Amino acid sequence: MAGTKQWRAADGRLQPGFQTAGFTLKQVGKLQALGAQTLYFEHEKSGVSLFYIRNKDTNRGFSISYRTPHLDETDTNHVFEHSVLASSDKYPSKDIFFDLCSKTYHTFVNAFTYIPFTAYPVCSQSEEQLLKMADVYLSCMKAPGIRRERRFFDREAVRYELRDRKSPITLAGTVYSEDFGMLNDTDNEALRNVLRALYPGETAANANGQAHRFYKDLTYEHTMEMYDRFYRFDNALILLYGDLDWKRFLAFLDKEYLCDAKKSYGKEDGWSFQSGSGRQEKQEMQNIGMSACYSPEPDGLENGGESFFRQATVPSPAYRGDASENAAVVSYAMDLSGISWEKLIQYSIIAGMMNVDGSVFREKLRTAGIHCDASASVMMEQKSHFLFSK
Repeated sequence: MAGTKQWRAADGRLQPGFQTAGFTLKQVGKLQALGAQTLYFEHEKSGVSLFYIRNKDTNRGFSISYRTPHLDETDTNHVFEHSVLASSDKYPSKDIFFDLCSKTYHTFVNAFTYIPFTAYPVCSQSEEQLLKMADVYLSCMKAPGIRRERRFFDREAVRYELRDRKSPITLAGTVYSEDFGMLNDTDNEALRNVLRALYPGETAANANGQAHRFYKDLTYEHTMEMYDRFYRFDNALILLYGDLDWKRFLAFLDKEYLCDAKKSYGKEDGWSFQSGSGRQEKQEMQNIGMSACYSPEPDGLENGGESFFRQATVPSPAYRGDASENAAVVSYAMDLSGISWEKLIQYSIIAGMMNVDGSVFREKLRTAGIHCDASASVMMEQKSHFLFSK
């Protein structure tokens, strides 16, 4: 297997405090399931965190992720995820993402927008190709073409279209179309309404995929303000995976992107946001950092916080002619904010046990005459974790 000799040369001599290319090793660990040694670094100049999962796997991976909480429901984060991979100053293109898909030796190329973060992963069995793809992605993060070409936003977000003189004026846009396609997805609507019931008035209540509702507030200026605020290296996590010449990779990152970067965490302007709306109001606030994006930590289960129960019945959009019988979704959620990681894992195990066909949970449902699919999971993507069953 390529790189095996390099892997065997790796040893336990690496200890916290080791420095290379501006990075300082903070933690060394193991992932037995992946046969991996883990190395956690921090880059002093830029503030970026880097986590390397180091094993013999020659299907190597790179990813950079940014903490991008949904400050409203315009789906601005999703729009930027699409737009940023269109072009960069270093690699000008009409759509560099599809150039990567068709012109590189890769095993995976994609990007994902979740409620609390946005991730840009690529994988390849060629270390040289992985380095090149990482260079392309990072060039888009540092100097994206959307900064000088607004039409990337118009293409990916929302725009008016007129096919011909006799056709009606319609709305179009990649993200708008994707979100509109989820309009009658009852599971997606159920999750959105669970968030609104659990965290009323908080940024944690904002769901993604809502551009079809709040497209009037989805603007180029708002999108670029989001980029300026969140797309910083001190707000990012870089992941490396597999059998890599990792010192070379770290040296590349430092030389090309990190050595000139400056920490800016906590120095951006503040924002105040209203949950469930696309509207926002800029305020004159300084030195508040990411704390402005979150509500104060609630008193969780471990802190003896006051418990409450809220029940809501919410209509779900449907197209004319859609079947309405047995189309409802019943959801139950329990806020797990503030509890320890160990207890979160315990709740995850309980959720897994509930999903077994012979579980007490499913037997009780069948006894009550409910024979549809039912499942449970612990939602850990959000800052505010919760148990979710439906």
